[in-house]
Amino acid sequence: MAEIPKNHAIRVICFDIGGVLAKIVKTWSEALAYAGIEGTKPEVAGEPFARFENLDPYQAGAMPLGGYLSTLATHLGIETDRAIEVHNAILIEEYPGVLHLVQILKSKGLFTACLSNTNEPHFQLFLASGRFPAIEALDFHMASHEVRLNKPDPAIYRSFEEAANARGEEIVFFDDSPANVKAAQVRGWTALRIDPDADPAAEMTRALEDLGILHRTSPFLN
Repeated sequence: MAEIPKNHAIRVICFDIGGVLAKIVKTWSEALAYAGIEGTKPEVAGEPFARFENLDPYQAGAMPLGGYLSTLATHLGIETDRAIEVHNAILIEEYPGVLHLVQILKSKGLFTACLSNTNEPHFQLFLASGRFPAIEALDFHMASHEVRLNKPDPAIYRSFEEAANARGEEIVFFDDSPANVKAAQVRGWTALRIDPDADPAAEMTRALEDLGILHRTSPFLN
């Protein structure tokens, strides 16, 4: 378990979104199934969605939505006008307990935020659909497509520090990607990896208890 640097008070709790606050699919096959659409290329549909070559450029603001959806439709062998349904079906639901955790952190005067590799359609769902209240409740949101940078680029962590007016040693960060965690640690953040297949809310609560930010006697997930 990481330790808080001595003589520095943690004041910012920052979360990744997918795999930390929100449950997401892992493959295009799952996204197609959630969308109720059959693809014509099973050889690619079973691939992890994150491996699609145009996803990272799109989420870094380097590709327009129309171009991304057109290439995604071709990749999966579906009609172009249905690609947005599959894309949005990546998002399943908010993890149980994460809203309560965010509320507890806010009640203690901590600044809550997210730093996510994401995109405009997903970000609109996160903030305006009512399906993800924990994300809506955060004090600050930084999204890759808005700053035109993806994690683990060191520049996105620097941009977050500047926007949140925080030093690295003042930030605790949760992410499900080892590469993203490592890049944050290099910046001096107390960064911890979350297992998206476990219980993220309980895992983060235990980590914050171990760090002394939360007390073990508090009923965070009751």
